[in-house]
Amino acid sequence: RLLLALARLPAPEVNPAGLQFIGGPMLIYQHERNLDLDSIVDGLYFGSTFFDWVGLGVGLDWVRGPYAGADRTGYRKTSYTFSVGGQWLSAGTSFNVYTPNLGSAPGPNTWDLGLSSRPARFLSLGLALKDIGDEARTRTWELAFGVRPWGDWLTLGANWQFPGFGTLDQSRVGAVVRAEVVRGVVLGTSVTKSWREVGEPWFWQVSLTVDTAHLGATYA
Repeated sequence: RLLLALARLPAPEVNPAGLQFIGGPMLIYQHERNLDLDSIVDGLYFGSTFFDWVGLGVGLDWVRGPYAGADRTGYRKTSYTFSVGGQWLSAGTSFNVYTPNLGSAPGPNTWDLGLSSRPARFLSLGLALKDIGDEARTRTWELAFGVRPWGDWLTLGANWQFPGFGTLDQSRVGAVVRAEVVRGVVLGTSVTKSWREVGEPWFWQVSLTVDTAHLGATYA
């Protein structure tokens, strides 16, 4: 997914503070496949800012995992997001509600907290603490930055995730490149590596995004 410092939408999935930068109403659909894990994720995200200083958004994720008999396992996640602030510093929070499917147990409902800053047009910084309330399994700190060294058409970013300051050996790192090849059409690629499990491989992902002022769709 998009790195949190670069987030426009899906802000609830990445950094709730990123919702503050989308401007007017925005609706995005995203489809994602992981061939190695045999999982499919469909997401629908809506958000908008009001009076230039407050943002509201909602996101729906349908996560389908490996098959259990004739049906897939999985769950649905609904995120409600609120953000406040401006260009130099914004803050946000998301409340995540999980609905299991086929006996899946995705975990308790959780909170996300985030900070984001865009001190210059070419630089974006982000910090998030995700899945508060599920400390034993998925709570994660995340730091990220994004740069646009040659204008808005090219975005470079990197992020670092870790469960806690005493577990840096379980970190996950990632990097992303996104290029607007023609107006409204963005090609992206990313690589990630996690050390939470011994022998976990590098993951590579490619994406295609069609984006307009108020609507967008991504296939990854």
